[in-house]
Amino acid sequence: MTETDQANQVLAKALKMERFRYNFFSLLEEQADDAETRMLFSQIAAEEGKHCDLFTLELELMGEEIIDETDYKSEGTFGMGVTKIARKGPSMVLLYAILVKRRIIDFYIASVDKINNSWTKMFISELIGHEEKHVRMLREKLAKVQSAV
Repeated sequence: MTETDQANQVLAKALKMERFRYNFFSLLEEQADDAETRMLFSQIAAEEGKHCDLFTLELELMGEEIIDETDYKSEGTFGMGVTKIARKGPSMVLLYAILVKRRIIDFYIASVDKINNSWTKMFISELIGHEEKHVRMLREKLAKVQSAV
């Protein structure tokens, strides 16, 4: 596999994962009980949308054909729908959201070690920082929710 093929493969997988996260956080935003949580999920969804745009642009620049899946929203994750997750209460919603974020961080960390393309390596390394920022934001919100109980 060439360096470009390797980078394209990782970028295509990352784009799918970012789209999933965009849809996931958009659905959580719709289910949120309070304005602060809604705003947090909205902010994260918006940033996931920007990541999708960046991956799409990079793949297009590398000559890859992109399938537009932006209108597709999957309700299911972790074997249950987002509305079912939302019914478990704010703490569980935030824990699931953190788990979703940890999955992409783990994927990015594993990918960085396998990619030889320096630009793609740098790009994904920067995204790890963005995703870790989201985890911190979600953990701060979780701490607030748990201290209020």
